[in-house]
Amino acid sequence: MDWYGILKDFAAPTVALIGVIVTGSLACAGLRTFDRWKREKLEENRISVALDALAISFEASHAFDEIRSRLIKSYEYEDMKIDGAGVEQRGPYAILKRMQAKQPFFDKALFLEPKFMAVFGRDKKAIFELLFSARRQVIVSAETLIDDNRSPVNSEIQMERAKWRKQIFASPGTVDPEDEVGKLLQQFQNKTENFCAPIVHRRFK
Repeated sequence: MDWYGILKDFAAPTVALIGVIVTGSLACAGLRTFDRWKREKLEENRISVALDALAISFEASHAFDEIRSRLIKSYEYEDMKIDGAGVEQRGPYAILKRMQAKQPFFDKALFLEPKFMAVFGRDKKAIFELLFSARRQVIVSAETLIDDNRSPVNSEIQMERAKWRKQIFASPGTVDPEDEVGKLLQQFQNKTENFCAPIVHRRFK
């Protein structure tokens, strides 16, 4: 029997089959490697966004402490040109100037918000809305105090003004029961930390 002839006839198909098997194995290995790389990149992006959100939440505390400080310097209202404005309008005016000076911080938060939603879901917009609601509350309260030219003829008007002032002024580390801004900031910080910290810590364990 001509074994050489028989083996020669099967050699080419065998080599081709081995080539297909090897190529397939390499392709599968490559796909698994790419899939693992893709998952790692997505996880890295999640961690990066979570870290940025945590940084924003901590920075918000310092930003609002500066904005809502009770200590008003004369240079903060010396350019105030509002008809009928008096001593009572100086504080709210200074608050608005401080808010404007902190605009880069709020721009950074606005830039991060859509990335946060893209990575973690549209419903997470509610977390950042707490921060922006606190900002709006301060601005509206300060503007209302500036525009309110009523004489303090009764206790109701005085109570309204006192409530508005509690939105624009606060001492660091304290939250008055009527301080809606302080409560919004606490919720923003707590929700951000509760959601983002586990994502970050899980990577480094």
